[in-house]
Amino acid sequence: MEQRIRAIIQRETGIDILEKNRRREYVELRSMYYTILKELNPNYTAARIGKSVNKTREAVLYGLEYYQEIAPKSLEKLKLLITEELNDDYLSEFLSTENRNEILKQIYEEL
Repeated sequence: MEQRIRAIIQRETGIDILEKNRRREYVELRSMYYTILKELNPNYTAARIGKSVNKTREAVLYGLEYYQEIAPKSLEKLKLLITEELNDDYLSEFLSTENRNEILKQIYEEL
């Protein structure tokens, strides 16, 4: 999952968050990456998340806080796109196209 999230970020922004760079856009995208992983996997530790991008536990904790307090709202669109793609991937793994469409239709009708 970590690789998939990094690939989507790179595809959508052209920025490789593994690159050692302290420019604002890199910091913001890494903080979004940390936040997505933590939201999708609450049991992930900061150390585990950091290991996936060669960052320390402290850098991840700071990034999580940064995203909540300072990150621009423009990142929310990208975060939503990534989350939707991951959900689509998850559904695709377990359901055929026909079954997936039927289930999604039922979910939307309930809303």
